[in-house]
Amino acid sequence: MDAAKWEANARGGGVKPEFRRNQFGGSVGGPILRDKTFFFLSYEGLRESIGESPTITLPTAAGRRGNLGGDLGGPTEVNPLIVPYLNLLPVPGQGQISLQQDLGNGLALASGPQNLVTDGDYGAAKVDHQFADQRLGYLAFTFNVDRSKRRTTAIFPGIASAVGEQSDKYVVSARHT
Repeated sequence: MDAAKWEANARGGGVKPEFRRNQFGGSVGGPILRDKTFFFLSYEGLRESIGESPTITLPTAAGRRGNLGGDLGGPTEVNPLIVPYLNLLPVPGQGQISLQQDLGNGLALASGPQNLVTDGDYGAAKVDHQFADQRLGYLAFTFNVDRSKRRTTAIFPGIASAVGEQSDKYVVSARHT
Protein backbone atom coordinates (compact mmCIF):
# COMPACT_ATOMS: atom_id res chain seq x y z
CA MET A 1 0.00 0.00 0.00
CA ASP A 2 3.07 2.25 0.04
CA ALA A 3 4.26 1.86 -3.56
CA ALA A 4 5.49 4.61 -5.88
CA LYS A 5 2.70 6.71 -7.43
CA TRP A 6 1.24 5.66 -10.75
CA GLU A 7 2.39 8.94 -12.35
CA ALA A 8 6.00 8.25 -11.37
CA ASN A 9 5.89 4.71 -12.78
CA ALA A 10 4.16 5.79 -16.02
CA ARG A 11 6.93 8.26 -16.86
CA GLY A 12 9.77 5.94 -15.96
CA GLY A 13 10.65 7.47 -12.57
CA GLY A 14 9.32 4.78 -10.29
CA VAL A 15 11.14 6.18 -7.25
CA LYS A 16 9.11 6.07 -4.07
CA PRO A 17 9.48 9.29 -2.03
CA GLU A 18 10.74 9.11 1.54
CA PHE A 19 8.28 8.43 4.37
CA ARG A 20 9.48 8.58 7.97
CA ARG A 21 7.31 8.60 11.09
CA ASN A 22 8.53 8.57 14.69
CA GLN A 23 5.90 8.55 17.42
CA PHE A 24 7.02 8.37 21.03
CA GLY A 25 5.92 9.27 24.53
CA GLY A 26 5.23 8.10 28.01
CA SER A 27 3.15 8.60 31.11
CA VAL A 28 3.54 8.41 34.84
CA GLY A 29 1.11 8.70 37.71
CA GLY A 30 0.71 7.91 41.34
CA PRO A 31 -0.30 9.11 44.76
CA ILE A 32 0.78 12.39 46.31
CA LEU A 33 -1.14 11.82 49.56
CA ARG A 34 -2.18 8.24 50.27
CA ASP A 35 -5.81 7.59 49.26
CA LYS A 36 -6.43 11.35 48.91
CA THR A 37 -4.41 13.11 46.20
CA PHE A 38 -3.15 11.66 42.92
CA PHE A 39 -1.22 12.95 39.90
CA PHE A 40 -0.93 11.90 36.28
CA LEU A 41 1.50 13.22 33.61
CA SER A 42 1.73 12.21 29.96
CA TYR A 43 3.66 13.29 26.86
CA GLU A 44 3.41 12.26 23.21
CA GLY A 45 5.63 13.43 20.37
CA LEU A 46 5.32 13.01 16.61
CA ARG A 47 8.03 13.63 14.00
CA GLU A 48 6.89 12.85 10.46
CA SER A 49 8.32 13.50 7.01
CA ILE A 50 6.36 12.54 3.90
CA GLY A 51 8.06 12.87 0.54
CA GLU A 52 6.09 13.93 -2.52
CA SER A 53 6.89 14.48 -6.18
CA PRO A 54 4.45 17.13 -7.45
CA THR A 55 4.29 17.95 -11.17
CA ILE A 56 4.67 21.58 -12.20
CA THR A 57 4.98 23.50 -15.48
CA LEU A 58 8.33 25.24 -16.04
CA PRO A 59 10.02 27.00 -18.96
CA THR A 60 12.54 24.81 -20.76
CA ALA A 61 16.12 25.90 -21.48
CA ALA A 62 15.02 26.67 -25.07
CA GLY A 63 11.97 28.57 -23.80
CA ARG A 64 14.19 30.75 -21.62
CA ARG A 65 16.10 31.77 -24.77
CA GLY A 66 12.83 32.69 -26.51
CA ASN A 67 12.48 29.57 -28.65
CA LEU A 68 8.77 28.89 -28.17
CA GLY A 69 8.44 26.59 -31.18
CA GLY A 70 5.19 25.15 -32.49
CA ASP A 71 2.44 27.49 -33.68
CA LEU A 72 3.80 30.48 -31.77
CA GLY A 73 6.12 31.60 -34.57
CA GLY A 74 9.46 30.20 -33.45
CA PRO A 75 12.13 32.29 -31.70
CA THR A 76 11.17 35.55 -30.01
CA GLU A 77 13.23 38.09 -28.11
CA VAL A 78 13.36 37.69 -24.33
CA ASN A 79 13.21 40.96 -22.37
CA PRO A 80 16.48 41.28 -20.37
CA LEU A 81 14.48 42.45 -17.33
CA ILE A 82 12.78 39.03 -17.16
CA VAL A 83 15.98 36.94 -17.38
CA PRO A 84 16.90 37.24 -13.63
CA TYR A 85 13.43 35.95 -12.71
CA LEU A 86 13.65 33.08 -15.18
CA ASN A 87 17.01 32.14 -13.65
CA LEU A 88 15.30 31.69 -10.25
CA LEU A 89 13.29 28.77 -11.64
CA PRO A 90 14.89 25.34 -11.95
CA VAL A 91 15.53 23.94 -15.42
CA PRO A 92 13.62 20.71 -16.14
CA GLY A 93 16.02 17.79 -16.47
CA GLN A 94 18.77 19.38 -14.36
CA GLY A 95 19.57 18.72 -10.71
CA GLN A 96 16.67 17.29 -8.73
CA ILE A 97 14.02 18.49 -11.21
CA SER A 98 13.16 15.71 -13.65
CA LEU A 99 11.66 16.33 -17.07
CA GLN A 100 8.33 14.54 -17.42
CA GLN A 101 7.11 15.87 -20.79
CA ASP A 102 8.25 18.63 -23.17
CA LEU A 103 5.11 20.48 -24.27
CA GLY A 104 6.85 21.88 -27.37
CA ASN A 105 5.96 25.52 -26.70
CA GLY A 106 8.89 26.48 -24.49
CA LEU A 107 7.30 24.82 -21.48
CA ALA A 108 7.65 21.38 -19.92
CA LEU A 109 6.00 19.31 -17.23
CA ALA A 110 8.56 18.63 -14.54
CA SER A 111 8.58 17.07 -11.10
CA GLY A 112 10.84 17.45 -8.13
CA PRO A 113 11.18 16.44 -4.50
CA GLN A 114 9.06 18.06 -1.82
CA ASN A 115 8.65 17.09 1.82
CA LEU A 116 5.71 17.62 4.15
CA VAL A 117 7.18 17.76 7.66
CA THR A 118 5.05 17.56 10.81
CA ASP A 119 6.31 18.05 14.36
CA GLY A 120 3.77 17.62 17.13
CA ASP A 121 3.95 17.65 20.93
CA TYR A 122 1.10 16.83 23.30
CA GLY A 123 1.22 16.91 27.08
CA ALA A 124 -1.27 16.48 29.88
CA ALA A 125 -1.11 16.96 33.63
CA LYS A 126 -3.86 16.08 36.09
CA VAL A 127 -4.23 16.29 39.86
CA ASP A 128 -7.19 14.71 41.70
CA HIS A 129 -8.08 15.17 45.35
CA GLN A 130 -10.74 13.38 47.43
CA PHE A 131 -11.67 15.39 50.51
CA ALA A 132 -11.88 13.61 53.88
CA ASP A 133 -15.38 14.96 54.45
CA GLN A 134 -17.66 13.25 51.88
CA ARG A 135 -19.85 16.37 51.67
CA LEU A 136 -16.90 18.37 50.26
CA GLY A 137 -16.55 15.80 47.47
CA TYR A 138 -13.92 15.46 44.81
CA LEU A 139 -11.69 18.07 43.10
CA ALA A 140 -9.78 17.65 39.80
CA PHE A 141 -7.45 19.98 37.88
CA THR A 142 -6.35 19.26 34.30
CA PHE A 143 -3.88 21.06 32.01
CA ASN A 144 -3.43 20.03 28.35
CA VAL A 145 -0.95 21.37 25.79
CA ASP A 146 -1.10 20.58 22.07
CA ARG A 147 1.59 22.19 19.88
CA SER A 148 2.16 21.25 16.28
CA LYS A 149 4.10 22.62 13.34
CA ARG A 150 3.56 21.64 9.75
CA ARG A 151 5.78 22.83 6.94
CA THR A 152 6.40 22.01 3.32
CA THR A 153 9.90 22.22 1.94
CA ALA A 154 9.60 23.94 -1.41
CA ILE A 155 10.28 22.35 -4.78
CA PHE A 156 12.40 25.43 -5.61
CA PRO A 157 15.51 25.21 -3.42
CA GLY A 158 16.81 28.63 -2.46
CA ILE A 159 13.61 30.56 -3.22
CA ALA A 160 11.53 29.48 -0.25
CA SER A 161 12.94 26.85 2.05
CA ALA A 162 9.71 26.21 3.91
CA VAL A 163 6.10 27.27 3.95
CA GLY A 164 4.09 26.19 6.95
CA GLU A 165 1.73 26.72 9.81
CA GLN A 166 1.85 26.37 13.57
CA SER A 167 -0.95 25.50 15.96
CA ASP A 168 -0.81 25.96 19.73
CA LYS A 169 -3.67 24.92 21.97
CA TYR A 170 -3.81 25.15 25.76
CA VAL A 171 -6.72 23.87 27.87
CA VAL A 172 -7.07 24.33 31.64
CA SER A 173 -10.01 22.84 33.50
CA ALA A 174 -11.16 22.41 37.08
CA ARG A 175 -13.99 20.19 38.28
CA HIS A 176 -15.61 19.90 41.67
CA THR A 177 -18.09 17.12 42.35
